[in-house]
Amino acid sequence: MNRNTLGLRFAAGLAIALPTLATASPQLGVQPRSAGEHAAFTFAFEGKFGPANHEFFDDNIAFRLDGADAVTVTGERSKPYTLIVKRGGDGQLEIPQTPSQLGDLIYDYNALVKVAAQIPKPVAAAAWTTEIPVRVSPDTWDDVPVAVKVVADADGSASLDAAGTKESTLFYKGFTFPIDVSVHVTETFGSSGRLDSATFNADELTQGGMGPKISYNWKIAAR
Repeated sequence: MNRNTLGLRFAAGLAIALPTLATASPQLGVQPRSAGEHAAFTFAFEGKFGPANHEFFDDNIAFRLDGADAVTVTGERSKPYTLIVKRGGDGQLEIPQTPSQLGDLIYDYNALVKVAAQIPKPVAAAAWTTEIPVRVSPDTWDDVPVAVKVVADADGSASLDAAGTKESTLFYKGFTFPIDVSVHVTETFGSSGRLDSATFNADELTQGGMGPKISYNWKIAAR
């Protein structure tokens, strides 16, 4: 074998190996994931809390990772317009002690983080379980167990589907009601491994049909 032949074989082997390296998909996760990253989303919410309380809300929100464990959360309409919170090692954000519109969005953000936190590699046909925060009363949250599965995985992008149920308690206008909670979440990630969009739907029915029905949904999309 002469030097030219050896060179041609090496070049051919390199050409085969390079596409494999180039198409290696990044780890999926909800952004921001690196210091200084500014992750911006649109957010739209609809909620029905009893027969006479129908709420609509939308906003442009953003999350900026300031160093290793601090995140600045901003909204154009949510009050307060800015919150600075700590980020845990699992990616979840600390819930502010004072309730607020922007603080409620952190519960929703954490739900997305928890759904995606256990994504393995490779992601194809993967499934796992976790618990996510769900609003079970106008100002009360409960952790609901969900089963998560990968429903699409192509060209480096992936889609997740999570669903679960739990018995909980509704606190409404001075009364308490046992309720059955069901929740459904979807998340779609682009080839960069970052969240492109997500949807969330929760339905809460009082057991025996006595009491108000609560349901709410929201969707988020990267911008």
